[in-house]
Amino acid sequence: MKKVICLILVVGSCFCTSAQTLRVVTEDLPPYQIVVKGKLVGGSAFLLVKEMLERAQLESRIELLPWARAYAIASADANVVIFSMTKTLERESYFHWLLKLDHLNYSFFSLTSRPEVRVNNLTEALSHTVSAVRNSFEARTLMKMGFREGINLILTVTYKETWQMVQLGRVDLT
Repeated sequence: MKKVICLILVVGSCFCTSAQTLRVVTEDLPPYQIVVKGKLVGGSAFLLVKEMLERAQLESRIELLPWARAYAIASADANVVIFSMTKTLERESYFHWLLKLDHLNYSFFSLTSRPEVRVNNLTEALSHTVSAVRNSFEARTLMKMGFREGINLILTVTYKETWQMVQLGRVDLT
């Protein structure tokens, strides 16, 4: 853990010498970022980033934004830190990657009360309606797999909305 924190402190000190301030953006993504009543209050990634910023003595406020907006800001503006983001070959050259927060495995999820919605392969999944967050890694991957917005893919602004779509029966999977 000390090696990672030292790396961030060195990288962080580079931001300190800049005339611009460091902007930090993220989204509501439990368990990495936890939001209660519109306020970022916890989560494993949030607490780690907050601690690193404090140790590096970088004064910045972590902004909670919809994913698409956070990603657009991080893509277009200098001195922006974004977390938690899936590292892909497509994104790799556009950002300076500081540290790996976690390893994720992706699966389809449905309600246990809907036993008819079970998928064993991509062909079966394509016959169902799926929800994902707009401009997210998941949404882009689903589109590459053959899902089409408005046909069998419904895009949302937040992960909470994505899960609500499943709970309300508006989509079969997420």
